[in-house]
Amino acid sequence: MATYKYTNLESGEIRVLELFPGVDNDPLQGNLHVVQLSDQQFGPHTENETTSFEALSYEWGSDSKPFTLQTPTGSIALTESLYGFLVRIRREIDSNKTRCLWADAVCIDQDNTLEKGVQVRLMPSIYSTASHVLADLGEWDADAEIALGMIDLHWRHNIWTGGDAAVYGRTMTPEEMAILLCIPLDELKKPGDDETLPDESDERWETGRRFFSKGWFSRLWVVQEFVLAQDITFYCGQHHIDWRHLFAGCQLYGRDATVSLLGSGSTGRIDDFSSSGVVLFSAMGWFRSFRLLRHSPPGAQLLDDICSKSKTWSQFAKCNLVNLLQIFRHSRCKLPQDRYHALTEVSSDFCKGGVSGPAPDYNSGITEIVLRWGRFLIQQPGGENMLQRAGLWAAQGSAMPTWMQDFANSKATIVELSNQESSYKAAGDTEFEASLCPESPNFITLKGWRLDEVVDVTQAPNTTFDVISERDIYDYVKAGCEVWARAKDRYPIAYPDNLVATMAPVNALCANPNRGPMPWKLLAGYWYVAIYSCMPEETRTWEQAASKLGQLEWFRGLDCTQEELMEGVQGFIRGMATPMMQGLRPATTQGGYFASAPSMTVVGDEVWIIKGCRLPLVFRKSQEYPDLYQLVGSCYCYGVMSGQMLEKERFRFEDIMVH
Repeated sequence: MATYKYTNLESGEIRVLELFPGVDNDPLQGNLHVVQLSDQQFGPHTENETTSFEALSYEWGSDSKPFTLQTPTGSIALTESLYGFLVRIRREIDSNKTRCLWADAVCIDQDNTLEKGVQVRLMPSIYSTASHVLADLGEWDADAEIALGMIDLHWRHNIWTGGDAAVYGRTMTPEEMAILLCIPLDELKKPGDDETLPDESDERWETGRRFFSKGWFSRLWVVQEFVLAQDITFYCGQHHIDWRHLFAGCQLYGRDATVSLLGSGSTGRIDDFSSSGVVLFSAMGWFRSFRLLRHSPPGAQLLDDICSKSKTWSQFAKCNLVNLLQIFRHSRCKLPQDRYHALTEVSSDFCKGGVSGPAPDYNSGITEIVLRWGRFLIQQPGGENMLQRAGLWAAQGSAMPTWMQDFANSKATIVELSNQESSYKAAGDTEFEASLCPESPNFITLKGWRLDEVVDVTQAPNTTFDVISERDIYDYVKAGCEVWARAKDRYPIAYPDNLVATMAPVNALCANPNRGPMPWKLLAGYWYVAIYSCMPEETRTWEQAASKLGQLEWFRGLDCTQEELMEGVQGFIRGMATPMMQGLRPATTQGGYFASAPSMTVVGDEVWIIKGCRLPLVFRKSQEYPDLYQLVGSCYCYGVMSGQMLEKERFRFEDIMVH
């Protein structure tokens, strides 16, 4: 059979596939119809009419196309994944009916880059107009049955513990959790006595986590396909799965919840990358939930209440494109430019209309597309967050301005300082300002105040991956102690108060000390680890470190129990995870400030407070352009994170030009 010849589409037109009935051994057959998207009426799907259609959400998989779809005018090559999904959908079609579908690989001419750009811009409307979205999770097997059983058992048990105030801003009742998760209250039934949760060591928990490693969950395009859908059903084999049950299975519940798919206890640490699919789908689920809750008075009221009590939830519920790009930076897409287009209509700044970013472009080089988007995003809501994540530390290549985050080729770490402690506001409550230079669009002008110059920075291990060894921790602490010791004559300038000066090393090494035990426990934990780290590696023991710690007069005055000391140690090490994962390094400034600075920081770099930025930024004077700077990256600087510098009499914002 000849190859199908696509005809040009007019403005607002799409193609829909009319899938014909058949049994498994029959050739896959159908017909493509050109329709106006605006004519497609949302409503229950009715076979044999093209006034409604269902949209497919699936993983492309391999580029190989060994299968075909036969149409009256020619055949269309299909990947194995799409072919398998269409065959399973066909099994549900009565012999005298058809089914109207939209699948990008068939309904868009993949060889026509101009058409692809236009259709990509229509995709949010396609998925929100479809009567139903069908999402493919592959074939059914024994592991899928075990996993879905565990997911279901997990949420049905733990939802009765409510929601922890540490996660949701306030304690949530089981009924409120059900509303948040879009679960009908009549489904909120306690499991029977014979339906107990297995111990956390049970391998079925790992099977449940592994279910979310299926390719669909990590694909970037599915975010808008899932979030914008009027209704959505997951297919696993011929089994239909309620999205709300999968979503509920990814959540953290009350303090009495013993195990979750994110790990042990209610704190929900990410144990390894097998949990990353859980995290990604949880984020997708919340964005879908937020959209649905706003259409329900009880849901809208509950959402407003949570957002009023938590800045984090407030920002999450109204997420701009810059922050969406960051949240889903580890999701996969084949074409790097798609990273920008795939999320626009999910974001708060685009979905309301009035904002129009660069058009989808499959002809220009990726560098030009990234530059185009970077210049646009720096002046949009969240531009300051993009700035705080960019810099020389990100190693984005010489073609990129240092102030621009390259989302298309992100080398970002799993955990970053810019994502942490939302209470930081080094520049107070000021508004971010960034202006492009008309003569050179790769230059921007910011408003800032020069705080100080870096005079010492350690060469601590530049660990920017998810696994940190015990040896890394001790080396990092030892390097920090050496930097602090060299600054002993300078830091009283920055920290004249003895207590503040004593806490400076702890705070600088942790970079987010507000998340953990009481300060005195952190201090004790720091000194215990510091003493051990600075002892000769061949002979050091924890017993010797404890003996030396016990000789310190201030420690004896604490009357600290072993349990409290270990709580401090654990809190201190947890606090160091963020700066270590990002590769931050202990540093000090001329004025005696203690900092965790970006990995590329060198002596002579400058720490600035930038208007509208929560974090201080490290800049380097440009060797290429006089009077210009390059951004090294964001940092933590103890003593300036709450806007204290704005109260200085000499404080004045001035222009700083960056390339």
